[in-house]
Amino acid sequence: MVAAKPIPDPGKSETRPSQEDLLFRRLFIGSPIGIYIVQDGVFQFVNPEFQKATGYSEDELIGKESLSLVISEDRDLVRQNAIRMLKGEQSSPYEFRVVNRCGVARWVMETVTSIRYRRRPSTLGNFMDITQRKRAEEALRQSEELYRAAVEQSAEAIYLIDAETKRIIQLNPALQRLLGYTFEELKNMSIYDYLAHRRDDIDHHFEHILTEGGHFLGVRTHRRKNGSLVEMQVSANAITYNGRKVICAVARDISEYKRAEQENRFLTQQLIQVAEQERKKLARDLHDELGQTLTALHFSVDALLNSIPEELEEQRKRCMESVSMIQQIGDTVRNISYELRPPMLDDLGVVPACEWYIDDVVKRHGIEVDFRALGFKKRFDPDIEIVLYRVFQESLNNIIRHSRARRVEISLTYSFPKIILTIKDDGIGFCQKSISQGREKKRGIGLLGMRERVASVGGSLDVRSRRRKGTTIRAELSVLGDGKDA
Repeated sequence: MVAAKPIPDPGKSETRPSQEDLLFRRLFIGSPIGIYIVQDGVFQFVNPEFQKATGYSEDELIGKESLSLVISEDRDLVRQNAIRMLKGEQSSPYEFRVVNRCGVARWVMETVTSIRYRRRPSTLGNFMDITQRKRAEEALRQSEELYRAAVEQSAEAIYLIDAETKRIIQLNPALQRLLGYTFEELKNMSIYDYLAHRRDDIDHHFEHILTEGGHFLGVRTHRRKNGSLVEMQVSANAITYNGRKVICAVARDISEYKRAEQENRFLTQQLIQVAEQERKKLARDLHDELGQTLTALHFSVDALLNSIPEELEEQRKRCMESVSMIQQIGDTVRNISYELRPPMLDDLGVVPACEWYIDDVVKRHGIEVDFRALGFKKRFDPDIEIVLYRVFQESLNNIIRHSRARRVEISLTYSFPKIILTIKDDGIGFCQKSISQGREKKRGIGLLGMRERVASVGGSLDVRSRRRKGTTIRAELSVLGDGKDA
């Protein structure tokens, strides 16, 4: 697009310029690339594609200075590149900006060569609008910068592992901070060097991600440079990077969370133990002190009744009513005492305590309960047994109060290292969403209490319910030992 001094072409025939002009037009008039010819710095020929790219008509372009279309900041660059190309010192296209007829800047790519046009030295230019490509490149550049900034500044460790060598090939600074290694040290390490797990366990998860297109999400223990261990939650999946398959891993340090979780579990367990001790003490006081007082009162009123003559019927009747009331109070005290802490839970274990409680529920409420216990040949840690009993008790009480169930199925099974308690009813069920949103507060508090109890011993509680489809509660606890003899 410049009037650079053309390189002469003495061998070119100039005997029939009209035929040459006609042939040129036939060849380039329909070209999808903008083509122009410049002589003495002005346009002599422009094809339709060039007109379309610049927004000018042929009449407006012919005779117009070629450099007038170029943005002023780019003119020196265009002139220098064109001269080098005309001299044969440059072969690659050069890029610059032009302003179209509407005043809008556009990016173009151009090549020029020397020709003879109408018997005079001229410059032939090939011109292509690359604005869309430039915009895409700029968007990609900005996206890459944003991505790089996000990765570099992320508090989470992000790294790529080669699928074949299992070595780190890319990483961000967060991994260096978390593990204490330098960038160079980490790039020479394999996953076996910093994961504190068995090699076969690492290989299993690695192959699962690669061969089955799986996604791993779990806690992995990492080994720091100083030898200490750190718990990290890792998310990993297979991707393609630079034409090869790699695993992209994102790891977050959860050691503080784990520590806080353990402290919270310990405090919850302590509170539950204190509450259970208070329950036990209150149950014992009710049974022993109040129970003994009621027994003494019963004997006293009985003696009074025997001392009243037969003819004093009204007085004897009132005494007998008092005896009956004392018996009812005694039964109530005994039931409260057993609700607080049944003695057989401490003496015989969770299974006999559950069986006793079920017998009492069946007698008082008429509900059908199918209870099965498997694998309980030994006693377990008192905290475990108390949690199982309280979940069982709270679940059964909720069923009686809210579910309108006619039948309940309860299974309590032990198979090392798991104890699983499942309670299923055929009642009206409830909307779990309403519990999470706090619309059923009483039942929600009961479920929350059960979750906290189960979590205090490292277990999990799952509650599933649907309207008119009943409710299933499943508690799962891990047992470290085989228990103790009953």
